[in-house]
Amino acid sequence: MTTAEIIGNIIYIGALVCNVSSTFCKTKKNTMLLQCFNVAFEIMANIFIFSLSAVIVNISGLTRNILSYKDRLDRKLTYMILVPTVIFSLVMNTKGWIGLLPVA
Repeated sequence: MTTAEIIGNIIYIGALVCNVSSTFCKTKKNTMLLQCFNVAFEIMANIFIFSLSAVIVNISGLTRNILSYKDRLDRKLTYMILVPTVIFSLVMNTKGWIGLLPVA
């Protein structure tokens, strides 16, 4: 394992903590806030492990979560986020069938 991969896995621990903590929240606002932090940690970790398609998917997920947190997410915005995410993920895929998993 390279140093970058080790750092990426350590950052994933932060994502794990946020993800698990979000399941115990009593309000939607707190859940969405922790999920925003979860995705932010995942973006940082994916940058360290050079997973560009996962970075793109997570950036769109973070955008969607922030809009949902601020109660501004509607069907039109959802599609405006979803369509470019799928297109960019398919274009950036360099890992064959495995690279399609973040898109699904």
